[in-house]
Amino acid sequence: MRKRIGVLIGEAEAPHCMTLLTGIANEAKKLDFDLFVFTNFNQTMGQFRYIKGEGAIYDLINFKELDAILMVPESLCIPGVARQIEDRVRNEFNGPVICLDYDSDYFPTLKFDDKTLMKQMLYHLTDVHGLTSIAFISGPLYHEHSINRLKAYKEVLEERQIEIDESLIFEGTYYYNCTGVMVEELLKREKLPQAIACANQLMAVDVYEELTKRGIRIPQDIIVTGYDATDRNVKENFYITSTLRSGRALGETAVRKIYNILYNAALPEQKDEYSKLVIWNTCGCETPHQEINIPLTYDVWKNAEINSFENHFIKYNFMMEDLLSLDNPEDCFERCKAYLWNLGNYSDLYICLNENWLDKQDEEDIYSDNIILVEERKNKADNYPTVKSFSKLQMLPYINRQREKTMIYYFMPLHFYGIVFGYTVICFEGQPEFLNRNYRHWVHILDSALQAQRQEHALHEMYVKLERYAVKDLLTGIYSRNGFELYALSVYENAKNSGQNLICIVGDINNLKTINDCYGHEWGDKALRILADALENQINIKKLKGMAFRTGGDEFTLLLAGDYENNHINDLINEINDYVETAKDLYDMPINISVSLGGTLALPTENRTLSEIIADADKQMYSQKFLFRSLNKNKVLTKILNKTYFETEVDKKFKNNACDKYAFISIQIQNYELYLNIYGRQKGNDIIKHLGELIDIHLPKDSIVTKYSDRQYVVFFTYSQISDIENWVLKFNMAIDEYELRIKSDYSMKISCGIYLCKDQNKYSVKDMIERANFALQTGLDDAKRLVIYDEKMRDKFIEETEIIRSFEEAIEKNEFQIYLQPQHYIQMKDRVLSAEALVRWIKSDGTIIYPGTFIPAFEKNGFIAKLDRHIMELTCRFISKHIEEDWCKNIRIAVNVSKIDLEYEDFIEYYISIKNKYNIPDGAIEIEFTESAVFEDYDTFKNIMERLQKSGFSCALDDFGAGSSSLNLLKELPVDVIKMDRLFFKESNNKQRDNSVIKSVVTMAKGLGMKIVAEGIEDSEKVNFLREIGCDVVQGFIYSKPLSVNQFIEYVEVYTNNSES
Repeated sequence: MRKRIGVLIGEAEAPHCMTLLTGIANEAKKLDFDLFVFTNFNQTMGQFRYIKGEGAIYDLINFKELDAILMVPESLCIPGVARQIEDRVRNEFNGPVICLDYDSDYFPTLKFDDKTLMKQMLYHLTDVHGLTSIAFISGPLYHEHSINRLKAYKEVLEERQIEIDESLIFEGTYYYNCTGVMVEELLKREKLPQAIACANQLMAVDVYEELTKRGIRIPQDIIVTGYDATDRNVKENFYITSTLRSGRALGETAVRKIYNILYNAALPEQKDEYSKLVIWNTCGCETPHQEINIPLTYDVWKNAEINSFENHFIKYNFMMEDLLSLDNPEDCFERCKAYLWNLGNYSDLYICLNENWLDKQDEEDIYSDNIILVEERKNKADNYPTVKSFSKLQMLPYINRQREKTMIYYFMPLHFYGIVFGYTVICFEGQPEFLNRNYRHWVHILDSALQAQRQEHALHEMYVKLERYAVKDLLTGIYSRNGFELYALSVYENAKNSGQNLICIVGDINNLKTINDCYGHEWGDKALRILADALENQINIKKLKGMAFRTGGDEFTLLLAGDYENNHINDLINEINDYVETAKDLYDMPINISVSLGGTLALPTENRTLSEIIADADKQMYSQKFLFRSLNKNKVLTKILNKTYFETEVDKKFKNNACDKYAFISIQIQNYELYLNIYGRQKGNDIIKHLGELIDIHLPKDSIVTKYSDRQYVVFFTYSQISDIENWVLKFNMAIDEYELRIKSDYSMKISCGIYLCKDQNKYSVKDMIERANFALQTGLDDAKRLVIYDEKMRDKFIEETEIIRSFEEAIEKNEFQIYLQPQHYIQMKDRVLSAEALVRWIKSDGTIIYPGTFIPAFEKNGFIAKLDRHIMELTCRFISKHIEEDWCKNIRIAVNVSKIDLEYEDFIEYYISIKNKYNIPDGAIEIEFTESAVFEDYDTFKNIMERLQKSGFSCALDDFGAGSSSLNLLKELPVDVIKMDRLFFKESNNKQRDNSVIKSVVTMAKGLGMKIVAEGIEDSEKVNFLREIGCDVVQGFIYSKPLSVNQFIEYVEVYTNNSES
C-alpha cells in the first residue's frame, strides 16, 4: 500500500502555505506518497469559541493511519494548538516527523534561509543604489523570523562599514496599519533616511501608503522595499521592490528527507531556485524619474486576491438562501451537492458528521466515536459499496482502497463557533491541486446551514416537550391530572368494549409532609419519583395494558385492563411495595418510606362507572393509611432535620428558653477529600450516611441536628457545663470506634468537632453562629484535633486559606506554579554544581510571588498537595528533557519532594515512572525526597516503594534527617541513596563542640552505609569548611545561593562549571 504523509498546517489556501504545499505535493507525487492535509480556514480570530471550532480538526487525526508527518506549527496560530499537537505527536506517533520553519523541542526542523534572502535585498540598496542611511522595520522582536531578518540588516551594514543607528530600527507587527507611528518618528528627524526596508510585504504596503498620504514621493524622496512577497503579489503588479520567499524548495526537501528515512535512501536536498530578489519601481530601478501614482491601498491588495472565477461564485451564488429555506437535514445535504460545480476539478468530496451533531453542545467530545457520512463522489466508476457510517479512528472509510494515482486529501472542520458538527474531506487524484476561496465560501455556507438545521431541530424538540408536558407530570414523568382527564376514560372504555376486567390501584405516600419538613423537598420529590416508577414498572416491564397517573400532590392512580381476578390485586400491591423498598436503597434515602395502597377489580358496565371504581379503591387506600397512622402514632421518623426546619427550631429554643446554655457543634470527617480520591464518591457518600445514622442514635435529649452540607452535620446542643460537650464528643467517638469494629470497616472514620458557645444570639443570626462553629471545625480538621472551641482569630485564618484553596485549580491551568532550583555544591569537587532541589513558587499573573510557607500547609490539609507534587514532577522532567543535550545538564540530578499524602494514591509509583518515561529522562537524573517522619511511620511500605523506584531509575533521599527520632538500626536496612541532614543540626547553640561531634558521627555513619550526605540550610563559610574537613559530600544553602528561576539556574551552573574547570 502507498505510504502516507500527514501534513498539519493552518489556512492551507493562504499564499505562503500554498507555496509550501506546492513543493510538498509535487515531490510527493514524484516519490509516490499520498498526502493527508489537516487544515483550517482561519488562523486567528477574536472569538475564542470560533477559534476552538477551527482547531477541532487536529483532534481528529489518528496517527496510526499515517507513515510520516510534516508540521507547520507557525501557521497554526490558534492559541495552544501547536503545543497540543506536538505533545500528541510525541506521545502517539513513532514514525518520522519534520517541523517546517519552527524550532521544536522534540523534532528535527527545516527552515527558510531568511538571512541570505534579506541580505540580497539590502546589498541591492547598499551596492546598487549606494545607500548609507537605511531605516529597518522589523517584525515582533521575540519572533525568530524577525531576529534573523534584523541580523541580516545589521550584518550588511557592518560588512559595508556603515554605522548602525539604533534609532532607525523599529519593531512592527507583520500586519497592516502598524507603521503610521514609525513614519511620524522618521518625519520628525532633521533628515529622512534614504530608504525604509521592511521585514515583510504587508508592512511595506502600509509604509508606502503612510508616506504618500503625507506627500512623500517614492522613490524620489525615499526608497521603500518589502520582503516575503508571493507569486500573486508579483503577478498583480505590486510595484514594491521585494523578495519572493518561496516555500516550494523547503516542501520538496522535507518530502525527500521523509523518503530517505522511510526507505533508507540518500536523495539530496532540493536547491531553492524559487526564492529571489524582485526589482520594481519603489527603489527607482524601473522608473527612476517618474513618480508612481498607483492607488496601492490595502483594500486593492486584498481584493486583488479574488480572481474572476471567485467573483462569479460570490455574485451568482444563492446557496445560502437555498439551504436556509429547507426544513430538514436530508434535503439540506442533497441540495448542497447542486453547488459542487463551483469547487473545481476535485475527484471526491465527503461530508462527515458527528452522530449527535443535531444535539451537540460545546462541552461534549469534539468528535463522536461513530461518524455518519454524506458523500458526493465524482468517480462513479468505483465499485466500492456506499458507507453511511464508520469509526472515527478510520477518519475516512475509503482511504485504504488501492488507487492507481497518488491522492491528496484535505480534512477541514465543520463547525459553528465552538460547536463542532464534523468535517469535510475534498480529494484530488493524480495531479497536485490546492484549495480555492470558493471552497471556503461553500463550507462556511454549509456551516451556517447546519446551525440553522440544529436550531430548527431544537425548536421542534421544544414543541414536542411542551406538548408532552401538557399531559405529563414534570417531576415523575408519568401522566398528570390533565393526562388523567384526557386518557383515563379511554382505558376504561377499552376494557368495557373488549369485555375485560379493570383493576384500579390508588396510592398515597405516607408522611410526605414530614419528609419535606425534616429532610427538604429534594427527598420528598425522590419519594414521589419512586412511587411513580413503581407504578410505571407494572406497565413497561411486565407489558401490561394500562396507564399510570399522578392525580394529586402525593396521590397516584394505576388503571390496568385485562383478564384479571381478585388475587391479582394483592400481587400487584405486594410488587409495588417491594419495588419501593428496593428503590429507596438505590436512591440512598436517609429514612424509610412507605406507601398506602388500595385496589379494586371491576367489570366496566353501564352500572359500574370509572368514578365509582376509583372511589372504591380510594376507600381501600384510606383504610390502609389509617392503619399506618395508628401503628406509627408515637414514632419519629428521624431527628435529622432539614436546614430551614432546623433554624426555625433553634429560634424557638432561643425564644422559649432564653436562660439555657446552647452550643453549635459542627461535625465532619477528617481528610474527607482524601477518602473521595481514594474510595470514590459512592463510598464517600456511604461514610457520610453512616455518620448521620450514628449521630441520630446518640443525639442527646433536647438537642437537634441537621445535615448542613454533603459532608457535614451541625448539632444544636443544650449544656450546663463545657464538660458536657466534651463528654458527649468523647462518647460519640467511642461509639464510632465500636461501630467500625463491629462492621470490620476498611477505613477509619475520625471526626473533628468545631464548637461555638452561644452568647451573642441577639447579635448574630443562626447562620452566623453556625459559620463560627465551622471556622473552629476547619481548625480542627487542619490540626487533626477532635474538638476545637471557636475564637475570633480562626475566622481570619480560615478566610485566607479558603482563598488560597479556591485559587488552586485556576493557578494550575494558568501555569502560575513554577519550579525554582536551589543549587547543591559538591564541596569535595571544587564546589561543582551537579544537583539541585526543585522547589515551588506561586507567581500570580500580576507578578505577585506567594511563598510555599503560605500555601503548602493549606494544600497539605485538603489533599491538593499530591496534585501539586505531580505538577512539579512534570515541570522538572520537562525542564531536564529540554536541556539534556547541553553540556551543563548532562550530569545534573534534580531532587523533587513528595508528601505523605502522595503515597495514599495507589498509582503513585506508576505515575512518577510514566512521567519519567514520557520525557525520556535518563536513570539517576531524578531524585525523590521522602521526609524522615513519613518514612518511619510506615517503614515496610516505604522500603518497598523505594526499592521499586530505584529499579525504575530514580534515586531516593531521606529528607529532614535528624528532625525526628529515626532508628539507626532501621536506617541501615533502608534502600536510601542520599541523606539530607536537617538544618536543626546546624543551628547555633552553647555547646559547639558537642554539635560538631554529632554532625561528624552522622556523616561517618552515612559514608559507612554507602550513602551520599547533603547538609542543607548552611549559611556561613565556617560550617562549609568544617563539613569539607569531615567528608560531607554536598552543601545546600544561602551561603551559595537562594532558590533560582530555571534561567538563573542555568547561568549559575555554567559559571560554576567554568570556574571549577579553570
